[in-house]
Amino acid sequence: MGLKLMWSGLKAEWALLFRYRGILLILIGAPLFYSLFYPLPYQAGVVTEVALWVVDADQSQASRRLIDRLDATPQLRVTQVTATDAGRSEALMVGDVQAYLNIPGGMQANLERGKAVTLAYGGSASNFLVYGTAARSMAQVIRAESDRWAQPHRLQTLGNAIQAEARAEPLQLALTPLFNSDRSYLQYLVPGVYLFLVQQVLMLAVGMHWGAQREAGSLTKPLLGFVAQTLIYGVHGLALVLYLFRWALPLEGVWPALDGAQLFGFGLPFVLSAIWFGMIVSRPMQRLETPLLWLLPLSVPLLLLTGISWPHFAMADWLLPLADGLPATRAAEALLGTAFMGVEASAWAQWLLALFYGGLAMVLRCVLVRETAPALPRSIDETPA
Repeated sequence: MGLKLMWSGLKAEWALLFRYRGILLILIGAPLFYSLFYPLPYQAGVVTEVALWVVDADQSQASRRLIDRLDATPQLRVTQVTATDAGRSEALMVGDVQAYLNIPGGMQANLERGKAVTLAYGGSASNFLVYGTAARSMAQVIRAESDRWAQPHRLQTLGNAIQAEARAEPLQLALTPLFNSDRSYLQYLVPGVYLFLVQQVLMLAVGMHWGAQREAGSLTKPLLGFVAQTLIYGVHGLALVLYLFRWALPLEGVWPALDGAQLFGFGLPFVLSAIWFGMIVSRPMQRLETPLLWLLPLSVPLLLLTGISWPHFAMADWLLPLADGLPATRAAEALLGTAFMGVEASAWAQWLLALFYGGLAMVLRCVLVRETAPALPRSIDETPA
């Protein structure tokens, strides 16, 4: 009898999806549309041709060679070479150049004597990808040139380890490779936005499902509806995660370092959290379109809170509890950290969040809704098919 009752409840909840085309459009149309069109602006992937201003106070063969190597780098384009820095700050401010390098006077003479030389470089911080690309590219060129100057001194000091170590890097730098070495928006932002997309799709669909039931007054078995909706939207949410991370991202040339077990282990608590969080926030809503009116305008603030496009450490302290409570926040930390940063993350925090939201959602959906809700006039904006 229990299985038969559960099956009948599943069929009833499933049938509601096909009676209201708006819910299906949110569940299927929105993920397909965003997965195909959202990554298009980032297809270039890598920032190139960053305009560079070089202040060459040395005016030597060594400095000219360094400038030529910088200009030959695809990520850089030397647009100005001057003996002083006059006018450089203004050019950086208006955007004529995005980065600069200072070559000090006497560089070649010091290098020939085996003395270390410090080169100052920097750029406009208005865009972290442009700044990071310029800094990394200049560091690589300077490191290569440093190795060329160090080679003769290594040969001269083969028998003196201390002296050889001191002269190993005439042009000294500290270059730390990052996980996202090509500085691509595609690999940095799109996977996180895909997770946020799954969260919003599930929250909207669950809320619209609840609103449709409130309009029709069909809340006679709230516990059965809670379980059935969790199963239906849980399967759909896992299918979305699988589609986005196993098909949509590789189609764009992004390959997450996740096996199937990891994707399921991080994806399941995230999907359940999003479903139950959607049940909680949609509890006061009484019409089909109400979730659209509230949750769609809140999408941008919620995206910022997840830490995908703005780091947590830069947020106001009072916002951090709100940010940590979002399902996509925990999923981004664990799933994206494992997939792209080589972090050995755990899903226990996601499961704790899911269990908390699941218990609260069950109370709000089941304990506080014992009788059939009175039927409300159907929304004029959307009617059953």
